[in-house]
Amino acid sequence: EEMLHYANGILSRGDLEAKLMPPPIGLEKKLLQEKIALKDLSTTRPASTASSSEAVAGLDVDWPARDAKIEICREVQRGSNQLPKASQIHASVGARVQCLQKFAHHELQAVELFAWALLRFPLAPLGLQIGLLRTLAEEQDHCRLYLGRIAALTPEGVSAAPLGMPPLSSHLWRGLGAIRTAADPLSAFLCGIGLTYEAANLDHTLKFRDLFRQAGDEASAGVLQRIHDEEVGHVRLARVWLRRVARHPCRTEVTLRADCHIDDVDLYSTHAAFPPFELQKARGRPMLAFDGRRRAGFSERYIQEVSSAKRRPIPRQQ
Repeated sequence: EEMLHYANGILSRGDLEAKLMPPPIGLEKKLLQEKIALKDLSTTRPASTASSSEAVAGLDVDWPARDAKIEICREVQRGSNQLPKASQIHASVGARVQCLQKFAHHELQAVELFAWALLRFPLAPLGLQIGLLRTLAEEQDHCRLYLGRIAALTPEGVSAAPLGMPPLSSHLWRGLGAIRTAADPLSAFLCGIGLTYEAANLDHTLKFRDLFRQAGDEASAGVLQRIHDEEVGHVRLARVWLRRVARHPCRTEVTLRADCHIDDVDLYSTHAAFPPFELQKARGRPMLAFDGRRRAGFSERYIQEVSSAKRRPIPRQQ
């Protein structure tokens, strides 16, 4: 299938240009037409609610191919990998470029992770697959936006290490280990990537928007604001589809019963693969995007729980 071939290309090719190649023209239209056709058949058979454990035919890619200049470290990196401090961002173009490179690599990992999900969960509802494809394309846009700002701030160019000196962090990719072994991997993916990593980025984008603005870099601040606004949609997608596909005692074959209210906190607590995913990691420091979380559809209880969440102790292995 065209979508699976495209997703596989993102993971199997190592060059940055291939990973940022947009979906084929007309692919989403074809998928939407297929969705309409399936809807027309819904009177004779129920809509698919296949959970991720049923996606036995899915392809689980261990690691993405990467060229040497964007190579990732497959282990936990030692040493400091912190972003520059506020004072450095205010004073130094180099510090701002370093931030933008890390942000661009975060978006590249997101592109790859959504491609991974399309391959891993081929039996997921078609509406969710279309949403993941759209999100992947927007993450590509985000990466290109950051790369554009890097190019504008470094006339001498950074082609030898466009995302920073390799090997680069594999932080997002390493989170898949827990998702793979979860009882319901699709729900765990939506919790881990959408409701944790993407949700925390709502705060990060606002924090660094303000820092770049204070440094006089209004163009980069505008990029961060745009990415923040679009990330709200990504988080909303994960929340909506988690409520549709998650296994729960209070659901019928197709959807949650109308008389059963399941709060976002309970869904997250049930399906997030801990460790590493937990509510404490679903926010940035400081937590700024209260309005963005409301626009994503979260309950006030959930927002408060994220705001006050403490780090959970990791159980000791016997």
